[in-house]
Amino acid sequence: MKVITFPSIIEENESELKNVFKNLVDGIKIHFKNESYVVGKLAATEGISPHKIINCSPADDDYKILALSSILLAGHGGEQPLNLTVGFPFSTYQSYRDETIEFLQGKHEIRFDKFSIGKVTTDKVTIEVASVNVLPEIIGCAFAFKDYTATNGNIFVVNLGFGTFEACLTNESGIISRTVISKKGLQYAIDMAIKELNKTNYLGMRTENQFDPEFQKGSLFLNRKKMDITALRQNVLERYYKEVISPAIRNAWTDTDFSTSSSMYIAGGGAFYAELIASFKAEFGDMLDIQVLNEPHLATAKGYFSNAVKNAQGDTKPVGIDIGNAQTVIISNS
Repeated sequence: MKVITFPSIIEENESELKNVFKNLVDGIKIHFKNESYVVGKLAATEGISPHKIINCSPADDDYKILALSSILLAGHGGEQPLNLTVGFPFSTYQSYRDETIEFLQGKHEIRFDKFSIGKVTTDKVTIEVASVNVLPEIIGCAFAFKDYTATNGNIFVVNLGFGTFEACLTNESGIISRTVISKKGLQYAIDMAIKELNKTNYLGMRTENQFDPEFQKGSLFLNRKKMDITALRQNVLERYYKEVISPAIRNAWTDTDFSTSSSMYIAGGGAFYAELIASFKAEFGDMLDIQVLNEPHLATAKGYFSNAVKNAQGDTKPVGIDIGNAQTVIISNS
């Protein structure tokens, strides 16, 4: 299994950025609608205010640029058509599905610069997407739990994403739709942290996407001094759990649901925050075995990849792409 990840951020940039990185994954610069955009790590390194619309639609340029960048990385250097599975939050996937398939399926001519990786050329490749499946993110996550763990029976699945917190109860056949939760993600806590810091500090031109890595580290530099924000992080994450996660679960899951399962598995980038896991254990630890999936940030993409493998036809390359709000994850078999 081959895994590629890059930050889900873009910025328009017409400069010749030479010899910044040694590989295409880190040095993506593609042409779109007669403009040039730096993507991912190159945008984080060279950008002034790199961004991505939270939970953007397939009609948004942000989505299209990240999708084309992902297709480039998944298909560059090979001749096989791609069999893609992608997804959206449960609340939007149905309305976005047809437009996503229409955009992704077919042949794509992608122009990209190689200046950032030490070359002096602009290349163009044609990559064919033979078929596209669109799933809710929580179903992709549930597939990952079923396919990459030995868990059987009913389990509660929680996906703590940047843009969306989603959860459900699964059984042997799939998910129980009545139990699906789709609410605000970690962005909610990050917004609270930014507002608190702005009361006493000037954060400059930081976007949410730029602040996110600092929030994860628990520190940032302001006026050339390192500031510890671990206490602030704990406070806003506990508030996020109490104000968003816990009420959503109380409203969606019944005593009967809890009587049918003894396990809860947690995935998504938010699973790396011990503060959130502690909140889950404090509320549900006496009734459920709570576990974090190995490599939780890859879970949704792993589920998409499993679905692509099951649906692959002919000589196609199965690929799962999770175009997230913090990280984009691409998983294929080579």
